[in-house]
Amino acid sequence: ADTLLAICEGARAIDDVLMRIQTMFSSDRNEEKITLSTVHKAKGLEADRVWILNPELMPHPMAKLDWQREQEFNLLYVAITRAKSELRFASNTKKR
Repeated sequence: ADTLLAICEGARAIDDVLMRIQTMFSSDRNEEKITLSTVHKAKGLEADRVWILNPELMPHPMAKLDWQREQEFNLLYVAITRAKSELRFASNTKKR
């Protein structure tokens, strides 16, 4: 919700908001943009700087069976190998 509010800030019409969203998720390779992605979608891609959000969820706590945990560790490997020069982790440690 906070992200959507930030995107809408200063917009005068719905079309302005839609254009901002389209620009954010454009496939144009522009170094000034931030790309938000799942690990699955990032497979095969690289970036100079990569942030992994909530790394404590990797492997996912719901992965109970051996094969599920193995796949989760494979995803973790993909995530940590996307960065060319800088890898950072960010956790949401706020208690609800």
